[in-house]
Amino acid sequence: MRQSGGGASQDFVDDEPNNEPNKKPEAEPVDESTVSVAELADNTCCQLLRANGKAVAIARLVKSTRRFHGVTVDPDCVAVRVTAVQDALYRYPMQIRYRLPGHRRKVWRMGDLRGVEIVWSLDSLKASL
Repeated sequence: MRQSGGGASQDFVDDEPNNEPNKKPEAEPVDESTVSVAELADNTCCQLLRANGKAVAIARLVKSTRRFHGVTVDPDCVAVRVTAVQDALYRYPMQIRYRLPGHRRKVWRMGDLRGVEIVWSLDSLKASL
């Protein structure tokens, strides 16, 4: 800082860039994708995502399920129970590999699966911390 010349009033000129004194430094965002499902407890809330990353539904992990209606759950997938649906018309993407019991429907939409246990890919799952 330097003092500019002068009479009764003293003006200070700041040579440093204008930093706001009350502005707090921004916190580093937490990357939730780095949390692996193995670290999460059973019944943890999570988001089910589309391939483009938009949320389709909210579900709870059912890690204790290793077999889904007679089919072994792949290591890159996990069983979840759908609790809330955000995109009711989105097709359940795993319906060919992991068929749901009951009616022989060819197309299951997420709106039909609220309260139902399904299998979802770990790549399209985001933990809600």
